[in-house]
Amino acid sequence: MFQEIKRLLKHSLVYGSGSVLRKVIGFLMIPVYTRYLTPTDYGVLELMELAGFVVMEVMALGLSWAIFRFYHYYDNPKDKDAVISTAIISSCTCSLICLIILLNFKEDLSEFVCGTKIYSSLFMILFCALFMRGISDIPFAFIRVKEKSTFFTIISILELLLGVSLNIYFVVLLKIGIVGILYSKVVVHTISAVILIPLTLKGIKIKFEIKKLKEMLAYSMPLIPANFAMYILHFIDRFFLKRFSTLHIVGLYALGYKFGMVVSVLILEPFLLIWSAAIFDISKRKNAKQIYAKILTYFAFVMIFLGLSISVLIKDVLKIITTPEFFEAYKIVPLIIFSYIFLGLNYCLDTGIRLEKKTKWLPIISWITAGANLLLSWLLIPRYAMMGAGYVKIASFSLMTFITLFISNRLYYIPYEFSRILKMFLVGGGIYLLSFLVYSHSLLISISLKGLLLLSFFIVLYYLNFYTDEEKNKLKEILNKYNIKGTKHD
Repeated sequence: MFQEIKRLLKHSLVYGSGSVLRKVIGFLMIPVYTRYLTPTDYGVLELMELAGFVVMEVMALGLSWAIFRFYHYYDNPKDKDAVISTAIISSCTCSLICLIILLNFKEDLSEFVCGTKIYSSLFMILFCALFMRGISDIPFAFIRVKEKSTFFTIISILELLLGVSLNIYFVVLLKIGIVGILYSKVVVHTISAVILIPLTLKGIKIKFEIKKLKEMLAYSMPLIPANFAMYILHFIDRFFLKRFSTLHIVGLYALGYKFGMVVSVLILEPFLLIWSAAIFDISKRKNAKQIYAKILTYFAFVMIFLGLSISVLIKDVLKIITTPEFFEAYKIVPLIIFSYIFLGLNYCLDTGIRLEKKTKWLPIISWITAGANLLLSWLLIPRYAMMGAGYVKIASFSLMTFITLFISNRLYYIPYEFSRILKMFLVGGGIYLLSFLVYSHSLLISISLKGLLLLSFFIVLYYLNFYTDEEKNKLKEILNKYNIKGTKHD
């Protein structure tokens, strides 16, 4: 069991390194972009990227998700090859058809998205970039399903560095604005497709099977509307805040949201990159249900402690890196973190739905949650502004989690350790409340005292009999191994 967890942890750390680097470079490039792009440019680019999200969902057909299900479903290498080659052929064909259609409606789409036809040429470039990204989608999924996390991360970092370099060349040197950013996307995605598709097909016997395509589409197509619902859940609050509050509040919310998303960037996103494939591989183990239960517990442990640490320290951190007008953003951070912890649990708890191939439930759950989100946003955000948005986010993601658990465990029962997870939430909540009693004019003293308070998380859980004998023995084994190595080194 610990070997499975160790494997997941290793791949998650590798994936996480790429995600962290991407975010760091993104922050570092903001001063560069703001000198050469106008606010209008940013607005147009944002709208185009949102439109691109919708286009990619249709182009990809969700086949990358189906690969994770069906590649491990078959034991025969010929069937595995057929899954990959069928997915690649289907994805490329669908992407090409979508590209032809979109290019014929570029002016209409420009007017619909941006309110004017003058950006139709930009949409043409965007669609070409999305086409190249669409045909490289399956090769990227194949890398993940083979658990080549290091190779995936290297490719992602190279894409990132090439994209940033091209952006600097087009935007800073040539000064062609967002046209340059779109050109860089085309170049990067084209190079990725040209390199990855031959590597994926190497050693694979190309075979197209209608039966397998039907099976994969039956699994993947319900995920598309589910993703649209998740889009509403993640971004609709900005529109409500803009409508019922001020731009100042929107700015505070946006800053706080970035810090709240750290739990997702560092833990959830890297974990999902390996979990999407591992979930089906684990199902073949005799003790699969126990492994799923342990993974949820440890995943929750890491998320809760990281989220607690950020929530306790965020006020001091903002005093260091921002001006006083942004200090109030700390209030929203714990709410966003809490909501994303529930979202992380949700992605673990839908195991039964995915294993039993009942993905038709996922869009139903997502749209029920999206509907509740819209209603609560209308009721709470006008009255409580950004705090209301935070409450809505918690209510929405927790509702989704409980519905998912109810349905998934009826399809495939897993004995999750909810009593242990509840202990973590209660201890974490208590420490967060106690942190308000820690105050000092010195930021160094304040952060130090809060750091000591955070360490009590592990100690309190120990006295609440949270840790199992197996876990204690495993920890002793690791410590003894470290001591032995240290002695040899000396």
